[in-house]
Amino acid sequence: MFRVLDIFAELRGLSFFAENDPINLDRPLLDEKDFIPAKPSVSQNELIAKAEAAVEKSNPERAKKSDKGSLLLGLENTPLSQMMIDFLYEKEDVAEEMLEFVKENWNYEDFGDFEYGSIDFTNMEEIAEHYVNTLENKLLSAQLYERAEKELSVFIEQLKTEIITPDIEISNDGICSRAYKLTVMNEMLCYMEGEENFDVDELRALLTLENPLDYLLDVWTDSDVSIKEGIIDVMRNSVDELMRSLEDTEPEFESEDEDEMEI
Repeated sequence: MFRVLDIFAELRGLSFFAENDPINLDRPLLDEKDFIPAKPSVSQNELIAKAEAAVEKSNPERAKKSDKGSLLLGLENTPLSQMMIDFLYEKEDVAEEMLEFVKENWNYEDFGDFEYGSIDFTNMEEIAEHYVNTLENKLLSAQLYERAEKELSVFIEQLKTEIITPDIEISNDGICSRAYKLTVMNEMLCYMEGEENFDVDELRALLTLENPLDYLLDVWTDSDVSIKEGIIDVMRNSVDELMRSLEDTEPEFESEDEDEMEI
């Protein structure tokens, strides 16, 4: 968390921060084409046709082939973004990967042990949609994290340049402001690591921004939320834990025998 502050601690000897001197970065909007594979797009029908051919080529046993066929039918009926169509088209056997996904995520409490032939018209679309959403979430989460990580790295390099350039003078408040912003941006980046923290629609919205961290930082700066509450919570919990540990190690008081206390 404090990696970004070390830059200022080493170069300026500072150990405090404040929120001043805002830094504005451009945030142009991007189109979906900016985060889909750079290659000729295929249709969903072409994707299904290739997947069906892979199933026939692998020649699975009858029950397994039935499952794979049901999954492909469910995939055919599931709305797919062009990004997902292109991504899935590159897979050698989409149905096989979907089937492995089902086996790993099978609800044993409701359905018991998984057996081939368990996928049919009653659950194929739900399974296919869950597979697509899970995979798309992972892909978009990775893209968002990569973009935000690059944004933070550029921000840090800019600050390094400002600090070591003789012609650029930064006030103490300006340095503290940048240190504060780096801390907040770094925490936001850590939050983006969790694939479960944003759904697909939220990730797509964030990926329309070239600088998502800067956008979120602006919203944070304009909000009434303070990191003070989080810091206080950590401090209180730490003190409570310290007190409990001291209570556990404190020797018990042993009273003297009543006879020994008589004069």
